[in-house]
Amino acid sequence: MPKALFGHLGGANPRVGTSPRLISELTRLRDQVRTLEAALEESRRERDALLAAHLEHRIDQQLDPQLESVSLIDLDEKAPTPVPA
Repeated sequence: MPKALFGHLGGANPRVGTSPRLISELTRLRDQVRTLEAALEESRRERDALLAAHLEHRIDQQLDPQLESVSLIDLDEKAPTPVPA
């Protein structure tokens, strides 16, 4: 639909003509399409930001219990013994 509204205006089609009323209506519709496309793009950006924040929160929730259960003592006990030189 937007591509049709941005089409050629002129005397190429004798049925359409170039009446001021038609030109005014097409201009209004073009402006409305631009406004709606901008709103759609903004909504997509907001959705993407919310989705990223949600995924980050879920990852943090999954990692926190694992990180809390590990202590420095556990790490020292699991470390290999150094070989004397």
